[in-house]
Amino acid sequence: MRDIRKQYEKVVVGNRYDLSKAGEHTMSIIYSGIKANKMPETERMYVEANHVGCCLHYSMYLVSLLHEAGIECYFTITPEEDGGNHCSVLYFDEKGDKVIADPVMDIKAGTVDKHMCIPYDEFVENAIRHEISHYDVFGINGEEAFFNEFLSNCKLQ
Repeated sequence: MRDIRKQYEKVVVGNRYDLSKAGEHTMSIIYSGIKANKMPETERMYVEANHVGCCLHYSMYLVSLLHEAGIECYFTITPEEDGGNHCSVLYFDEKGDKVIADPVMDIKAGTVDKHMCIPYDEFVENAIRHEISHYDVFGINGEEAFFNEFLSNCKLQ
């Protein structure tokens, strides 16, 4: 499966889920005005240095690796039951079909690739209210502030 498995394993192997530490990091950058196109590399460096994160950090790390490998992908958000958001990554499999990679689910489960290639329709069907949003952090709006402008204005149709 192209370089996707190799890149995905870099994200899930040797890392752990820690919402508290991840939240501290997120709070340290949330008001910084960080640009959307800088988020993947910022989160990649954070995870590589600390080996902890949550869905935001691991999804952005995967976006960074896939983008670097020349693989088209999109940062994805679905709502959570508690009112928060869950982050994952949309990419296209070898047949050109949309699939979702959800690295934090593998990290939490202690698996390596169970959530690497979830069929898109299945993922949407299981999403709360079947809502899903995709963002191209390297696209035309990549220079917008990620937290303050990009997320609210740049959802792909």
